[in-house]
Amino acid sequence: SSFRLSYNSISSVVPTELGALTSMTENFDLSTNDFCGALPTQMQALSSASSSGVLLTSDTSIGTVCGWIEDTRFPSAGDTSTTVLDLRGQQLGGTIPTELGLLVKVSRLDFTECLLSGSVPTELGALVELAAAFILGKNELSSSMPTELGKLRKLTKDFQLYSNRRLCGSIPTEIQALSSSAALGWRLVSGTSIGTTCGLPNDDGDDNGS
Repeated sequence: SSFRLSYNSISSVVPTELGALTSMTENFDLSTNDFCGALPTQMQALSSASSSGVLLTSDTSIGTVCGWIEDTRFPSAGDTSTTVLDLRGQQLGGTIPTELGLLVKVSRLDFTECLLSGSVPTELGALVELAAAFILGKNELSSSMPTELGKLRKLTKDFQLYSNRRLCGSIPTEIQALSSSAALGWRLVSGTSIGTTCGLPNDDGDDNGS
């Protein structure tokens, strides 16, 4: 018997229910499709039990987070096993991609001094497993802080946006509520324009990042 879906444009994750096809011992082919996400453990077990003709990940995006758009500045970031994004000191430049919000397994994010500009994406509020760090200090980020960052309730330390001189507006109450649980390493205001109305002329003087 065989189960072949190769050479199509089927997308999304591989359903775990396919792992119930335990009688399949050969010719199980999902190759050359747009499948993404992690390969379910049920399917891995099926692959081990099958004898031949098993093609599950060949020419697919299995192992890559669904919706991730490859960005050379963030190598391997879209891997479904990625839990740490620590690129501090790298000259990344450009804006923060909204797709980073898809990396929901990440527990630490540190982009200190990476020459990043633009606003902080609201999508980063979806990183609800962040517990060890959320650090965007010493960049050129602008605009106000998105209230969605208040969803990072597992964060226990190191919430830092300091030395982004064009960050402006008030600190949303949703974010301020995190200050007690993430008190260690809480650095938001220093070297920014937080507390001033967005759109006002900004002083381009130096700051020491303290």
